[in-house]
Amino acid sequence: MAHTWKEGFGKEYHYPGEERDDGWTKERQLELFDKVAKEATAKELTKSSSVSAPPHYRFGGNLQTIDLIHEVLSKQQDGFLAYCLGNVFKYLTRFGRKDGLNDLKKALQYLTWCIEHIEKGSISHA
Repeated sequence: MAHTWKEGFGKEYHYPGEERDDGWTKERQLELFDKVAKEATAKELTKSSSVSAPPHYRFGGNLQTIDLIHEVLSKQQDGFLAYCLGNVFKYLTRFGRKDGLNDLKKALQYLTWCIEHIEKGSISHA
């Protein structure tokens, strides 16, 4: 017998993969469950560009802040410096699009941490 639960007005649901007495196989149920889950995820991501390409990080066409960060910092050996510089780029490029003066203050804070990190001799600089 299948395990079920009731929701709302007595509508009965079955757990994915459970045997049912109406002819549905476990494989068919799981296949349908996967399909619906994938479609819902894809729809949600496409519907909301705030996840993949928020407007405050996009510049004309397909250029995004993440592309700049990747291009400039992907070869950076020092993880802390790369993290801080990435945030400097992020806050400078979104200035005037999201958090105004606070974005500049955040960029300055991360830049200050970069300078302190280099001055402590944590890394060599050119």
